Amino acid sequence: MRLGAILAILAVGCGAPTRRPQNSPPRFDDSATSPASPFTIGNGPRCAVTFSARAEDPDLGDVLYGLWFIDDFNRNAAPIAQAELPPSGAKERPPLELAESVGAATSALHASGQHLVELIVSDGVLEGREPLPRERLGDGAKIETFAATLRWELEVQQGVDCP
Repeated sequence: MRLGAILAILAVGCGAPTRRPQNSPPRFDDSATSPASPFTIGNGPRCAVTFSARAEDPDLGDVLYGLWFIDDFNRNAAPIAQAELPPSGAKERPPLELAESVGAATSALHASGQHLVELIVSDGVLEGREPLPRERLGDGAKIETFAATLRWELEVQQGVDCP
């Protein structure tokens, strides 16, 4: 009887291990990123640049969230643009793009000197620059989310026009 009770206790404690929800981080396809960094551009009236990057996630059902920042050296500015890439069913998603008319006085890149453009992509909603965990449907288990950051460094030259 005692052996039976011990076996019953062991059987209860030997259930299948509880699996934590898994998530893979998004990443950038370096071969589909432009322009190459670092680079130099003028701020004349015809000067413009389009930053483009392709993000991918092995978890094909994940929504990807993108935030664009310019010169956010203190890491506290609001993003200048946002994007959301719905699940595509394929590893490859459409590119994320940010077009800037450097020649326009209103452009965040118009001032001469060094600038930094950043794109943060996450497979969870971002609060500032940090990805928030999401809950799995059904049991509400927390799923860790991840972010990847891509940076472009550029120098803007005063009074130089572009072709």
